Amino acid sequence: MADDRAVRAIARRLADRFLGAARQGGTVSRYWSDPSLWARECIRWPEGQGLADYQDEMLTKLVSERRVLGRGPRGYGKSAEFALAVCWFATTREGAEVAWKIVTTAGGWSQLRDYLWPEIHLWVGRIRWDVLGMQPWRQDRELLRLEIRLRHGSAMAANPKVSAKIEGGHAEQFLYVFDEAKLIPSTTWDSAEGSAASATGDRELRWLAQSSGGEADGRFFEIASGKVRGWWPRHVTKDEAIAAGRMNEAWADEMLDLWGENSPPYQNHVLGNFAATGGANTVIRLSDVERAFERWREWDRNGRPGEDDQAALGVDVGSGNLDRDPATIARRCGDGGNVVSSVDVLRFSDKYPEMELAGQVRARLGAGGHAVIDAIGQGAGVISRLLEAPQMDARAFIAGGGSVEKDASGLYGFVNQRAEAWWKFREALADPDSEIALPPDPILLGELVAPSWKTVSIGKILVESKDEIAKRLAKLESRKALNEGGSTNRADAVIQSFVGNAAVELAPGATRLGYSEMGDIEECRW
Repeated sequence: MADDRAVRAIARRLADRFLGAARQGGTVSRYWSDPSLWARECIRWPEGQGLADYQDEMLTKLVSERRVLGRGPRGYGKSAEFALAVCWFATTREGAEVAWKIVTTAGGWSQLRDYLWPEIHLWVGRIRWDVLGMQPWRQDRELLRLEIRLRHGSAMAANPKVSAKIEGGHAEQFLYVFDEAKLIPSTTWDSAEGSAASATGDRELRWLAQSSGGEADGRFFEIASGKVRGWWPRHVTKDEAIAAGRMNEAWADEMLDLWGENSPPYQNHVLGNFAATGGANTVIRLSDVERAFERWREWDRNGRPGEDDQAALGVDVGSGNLDRDPATIARRCGDGGNVVSSVDVLRFSDKYPEMELAGQVRARLGAGGHAVIDAIGQGAGVISRLLEAPQMDARAFIAGGGSVEKDASGLYGFVNQRAEAWWKFREALADPDSEIALPPDPILLGELVAPSWKTVSIGKILVESKDEIAKRLAKLESRKALNEGGSTNRADAVIQSFVGNAAVELAPGATRLGYSEMGDIEECRW
């Protein structure tokens, strides 16, 4: 009797295996070239959800065109589309028992670790394995944190800075996934192209790259603009994303009030367009700020190392009306002193604002470091109060003061200390090895990319003044809800916190002026 049961059990297992093989064969023939159909039939969709029309279109083109580039507003559904493409490719190629590989990369490692791969795990959990005739992938066996490992192939997360990982071998079936592709350097695209060039014979390579809008330069921009042959680009509009339920219209309206329609952040993040920041007349590139935001997120996830090691405070006093144009304090800390841990906006009573701000700075200096304070106008009173206590390391920043420094090229000088500070910060952020980390604040983003610059006849760089920026962007009325006067207070506080830092070094002694040494220095106007 026991022998009969064992024989029947073996027979059932064999029957299940053959049935599974038959179902897999059907899966391969039905879905091999139709990821859109796979997504509709092989996924348990939450009620009321499904593919947006543009997602359906891009998945379909991934087969017919092989190289698809999508761009659009933030939140238009690119992570879900990436995950569906990965799951479709892995299940169909594994079912066909052919060698396959998927390499995923992004503009930053945390984008892979904290966004793309958790999204892949989410959609793996929604696969209808019974339709596929396959056994579910097991956590920590086939489905790992940043990898899918099956008999015939694998999917992996690759650091965009490690070319060997990007090139990824020579599987018969190959899929590249480039997330936040606008931030991926050209060297990474070139490494992937090297692998694509060897896709001959029966070998097939497909490539899905997506991102929100970015700089009007670089590889992502060139492909999206039709300047690189072999790609099918698709621009998802704000209206399409709202209609598909992927974007909140109220959020889009809020960002319009916050940044203004023509600002680079609104054009990039809400409209999915390209805006020239860092070109001929913009001081700081949006992409450099976004990378600094990404480094801050990484610092935060790693437990905020060195947070207690306060290096400096940057203090922007405001225009004098602290209710309309408030004070701002940026705190710099971290290992190496390259992290801005916080940016605080402070409002005081009209009676003694200088004393109240001086008290706030004095209290914060108890944690160590020094304070660099905008000493023009009302700031002079704050400096005066702080210098009454000898132990306070308070340093005056004279925006209109003279500068003897040069830019990195050695060709240009600076009209004033404001221009020098902004330009040195620009150069430090643009350094590929920069460690500067900034809190991901949308207002700070808009302010950092707002100022323009020009050279004057004496061969020096002049950065647009705060007042001129406010007038040009017409923010004095549109930012009533924020009540910050349309000025670059947050950006100036952040930049001042780095004055004197090794990463953003000004002329020796330029910011170490005492109150009595300031004199009457009029701020240079735009």
